[in-house]
Amino acid sequence: FQTDRYARAILGTHPNTNDVMVRERVSGRLARQEILTREEPPPPRVWALLDEGALRRRVGDAETMHDQCVRLLELSDLPNVTFQVIQGLEGHVGLLGAFTIAEWPGQGGIVNVEDISDGRVCDDPAVVAHVWLTFRAMQTEALHVRASRDLIARMAEELWKGSAPTGVRALTAAATAGSA
Repeated sequence: FQTDRYARAILGTHPNTNDVMVRERVSGRLARQEILTREEPPPPRVWALLDEGALRRRVGDAETMHDQCVRLLELSDLPNVTFQVIQGLEGHVGLLGAFTIAEWPGQGGIVNVEDISDGRVCDDPAVVAHVWLTFRAMQTEALHVRASRDLIARMAEELWKGSAPTGVRALTAAATAGSA
């Protein structure tokens, strides 16, 4: 889901890398995103949980972060992409490491569990079930889809000093008859 500048900033922090390696990794990362908008076969359905801390943590400069938030909002307009933000800066089980779950109709699922050095793919039903349970537990802690989108828009506007795309509502404190 990363923009070119965000990916360059994050991948440039890896030890023992040079500009050529960073460019190659960024190119690969951006090329993989094409799957989200392909026509044939149909793109996968993606449901991503984002930690609020990742949206607040400055990677690159403020413009890079603003553009990254806007990118997430643009992707959330796709019918096959959904984001939910786990709000707050408290710890949660998702901080133990990133993971991806893949399923195909009529087949068992597989998971990719990432760590600091690499990732591992596993199709063991017990592991897949455990990762699914973890995802569902995290999802119960996440904001609703619309509220997640609003939070990302607000961060783009207020935290990263930009403005969100037209049509995105930012969360604002407004007194109503019942709350004034």
